[in-house]
Amino acid sequence: LTFLDEHPDEPTFLLLTPQSPHAEGTPAPEDQGTWEGYEWRPKSFAEDDVSDKPAFIQEHEVTPEDVVDWDARTVLMMENLQSLDREMAAFYDGLQARGLLDRATLVFTSDNGMLHGEHRAEDKGLPYEEAVRVPLVVVQPGLAAGDDDRLVAINLDIGALVLDLLGVPGLATDEGESLQTLLDDPDAPGRDRVFLESALAGHPVWAGVVTDRFKYVELSTGESELYDVTVDPYELDSMHANPPNNTDMDTLGEWVDEHRSLVITTSWLPAATSGQEYEETLTSWGGHGTLTWTVEDGSLPDGFELSTDGVLSGRGRSPGNWSFTVRVTDSETSPLTGAARSEEHTSELQSPDHLVC
Repeated sequence: LTFLDEHPDEPTFLLLTPQSPHAEGTPAPEDQGTWEGYEWRPKSFAEDDVSDKPAFIQEHEVTPEDVVDWDARTVLMMENLQSLDREMAAFYDGLQARGLLDRATLVFTSDNGMLHGEHRAEDKGLPYEEAVRVPLVVVQPGLAAGDDDRLVAINLDIGALVLDLLGVPGLATDEGESLQTLLDDPDAPGRDRVFLESALAGHPVWAGVVTDRFKYVELSTGESELYDVTVDPYELDSMHANPPNNTDMDTLGEWVDEHRSLVITTSWLPAATSGQEYEETLTSWGGHGTLTWTVEDGSLPDGFELSTDGVLSGRGRSPGNWSFTVRVTDSETSPLTGAARSEEHTSELQSPDHLVC
């Protein structure tokens, strides 16, 4: 509010990014214990039958300790959230007191959702609704209160909205569509599909598409999931093995393949041993055409090389540790960015003078 007071007559973009309700935070003293005993139990909580789920979900056997931890984390986050509620209310009241609401657009959303035991998981970055669907509230002069059940937005649409409101020409890209059209016209068609993807450490890389009925997800492990979110909103029964007759799986798969990013999936390198031959093929997922691997930063051990097709090989000559960054780039352009897909990843290689298993 002080910042707005200092710029009373200028077009202003203000971004607030509070940490709450992260579980690592500490609730305000007056909020501690206010949610004690609360239990979050949707139908997907500690899902009983996960035979339709990917292997990394099936491998997690739920224990009583898991449930205790999930409940404690949920309570902590709910208590953390209350101070954020008060902060947002105070900010809104401050705008109103300054007469700014008649020329301000407010957008309230989140960077990610969070699983609290649904599908046996506790994390963000997974393809399930609890992790990918976030609030989106827009307040704007002349905009009537109501709900919008169109496939409203991806987070990139918010950036396009800001540029639109500020009248900045020439910066809009295919990565975002301004929400202003939907705000101005309740009959305007929304997106007919939403693209999702994530590369979260400790989980398979995945990419998917959501339509007004189906969610289809492909994982870097070769597994897939398909849900009819109109009749199975808790995503309890994946139909990927027996899709409905009216589901065009080829089209969904082609669209995911075309839009997914190029991601390096080699997360660690086995140790080399001095004096012995070493060979490790770096792996990736996504991309089109010819993939080219290069060393972008740092240096490989003396006697090692990285081929353009991703084979790291050589004979270690002395003990030591090396850190280097590799890049993989494809030969075709992304329909989202118009540029070649590529990703960098920093790896470490240790070369001891004895065999490490």
